[in-house]
Amino acid sequence: MNESPALPLSRFTVIEVNDAGVPLPLRLAASLAGKIAADLGATVLKIEPPGGDPLRAAPPLLPGGESALFHFLNTSKQSLVLDLGGERGRATLAGLLDKADACLFEEPSQTAELLRRYDFEAEALALYQRAINAAPNEPQYREDFGDFLLSRNRRDEALAAWREIASGDRQTH
Repeated sequence: MNESPALPLSRFTVIEVNDAGVPLPLRLAASLAGKIAADLGATVLKIEPPGGDPLRAAPPLLPGGESALFHFLNTSKQSLVLDLGGERGRATLAGLLDKADACLFEEPSQTAELLRRYDFEAEALALYQRAINAAPNEPQYREDFGDFLLSRNRRDEALAAWREIASGDRQTH
């Protein structure tokens, strides 16, 4: 019996937070990113505002009355309605984020500030360090690590990572 190989993102959980107040093109971008993650095997939990995602009613409609676009973008996802304007909804979201590997959200949104404060930095640093330790002569990991540090406003550490690459036999080609 042939077993199909695991999909590349099958061990990851992604939280997708939709905000009805964000312009439609941005909401569509986040939903498409979530769809791609789900299609690649990730468990994607879509957080919808009270009343559901307004896209549920967008034409064209399927015979059952649901939006064809909504259906396309949200197959393979789980859905949860949370009022992120209230403390209980935000606490629930924080608990979900504690268990998630990534979070997709739109800018600007009422929850963006909350989500930006939720920090995966410690985990990301540990994963970069594991990759560097596993392949110490692979300069790409150090280069990516430097890029990540710079994105976190850790300029001196980023420069140190890049200097190590430039110091000799660890240069990228």
